[in-house]
Amino acid sequence: LDQAAEMLVALERELGGATSIGNTRISSVLAARVDQAKENIKQNAVAALHKLLVIRVEDGLAQLSISIDPLDQLGSRVQSLFAALDTLGVQDEVLAAYGAHFVKSFIRPVLASPVITQETYSTDESDQRFGVRCDDSTTHASGTVDVCAIVTNAFAFVNQTLLPNYPASGSTEHSTRLVSLWTHQCLSDVTNMVLERCFLRCIPTTRHELEEFRGTTDVLLEFESRLFELCPAPISDTVSRPIHTAVARLEELFVEHRCDLAQSRARELAEDSSFALFEFEHHEVWSLDLVRGMVTNSDCVISPPLVEAAEKVVTQHTASASGGTSVALVYPKCSISRSMHQLVLEVYRLVNEAALSSDLPAVSRLLLNTAQQIFDL
Repeated sequence: LDQAAEMLVALERELGGATSIGNTRISSVLAARVDQAKENIKQNAVAALHKLLVIRVEDGLAQLSISIDPLDQLGSRVQSLFAALDTLGVQDEVLAAYGAHFVKSFIRPVLASPVITQETYSTDESDQRFGVRCDDSTTHASGTVDVCAIVTNAFAFVNQTLLPNYPASGSTEHSTRLVSLWTHQCLSDVTNMVLERCFLRCIPTTRHELEEFRGTTDVLLEFESRLFELCPAPISDTVSRPIHTAVARLEELFVEHRCDLAQSRARELAEDSSFALFEFEHHEVWSLDLVRGMVTNSDCVISPPLVEAAEKVVTQHTASASGGTSVALVYPKCSISRSMHQLVLEVYRLVNEAALSSDLPAVSRLLLNTAQQIFDL
């Protein structure tokens, strides 16, 4: 293939400099034939590349293997393929298409399974295989560490089996350009898939859980960094690093998730007619115990502004009772529906969240807007 590509490029150069045929019909026909031959070589190279690395996903096993026999011919085969693609100026295009094929045929099916376990990783000359066992029969799911390790190892296996067998020949252009089989866009697509599985679907609902969740973000950030190292070329402005972007927005994503859950809960309560009345023997206007009881189920944390406000209200609305003790102003016995009681508690938790997020105006505003929308139902 590499020799055929060089001959076509030379022929194309000759046709471009031939003055005898100029812009004649013969020139147009020959140019079209050359273009078609170049396209055929490109398609043949793509097909050969797909055959070199066999991808099988069946019966709960996703497997990569090298098909060429004998294996000692792999180096010359890879060299011929990429030298031809580079000569024709389509190496980047083919690598982008191959990356998309690899992700669609192997990475996506693996990540779609709840439980994945690395079964084989062999780069011996007599046995080059990488296998992942996929289990769809359980409700449990593999952890972030295992998922990131398997995806990283899959890419590493392909690099170990193909790239080392592409020998450098002096300082020729094609030998120095092929430093990676993967484009930044391909790697960005893969990190998006891992982000969806191990991050976006796992956003916690309380701040206590959020602090524990931050520990997994370090694993994801390390995974993305290692994956992008597979393509050492400078990253363009059009390529995103999804995990770094998402981790930087973790607080915002957490609050968005909390607001979505609160609105869903509010709709359920507003449509539920089965809630019996909830009777208050007496109802305190405000007290620190009341505030604490309202937010306990979400965070066990009360924002300082709400503590200060509760203490101020209690101070301003005290009355002398028998024995000279001071109590908060109370309303008479009343009855409200349990659904309304739960709605008020949910709104109170959102207001508390907004107070805790006062250093992030956009986040605080979102929480307060959600609280207002619940009352507007």
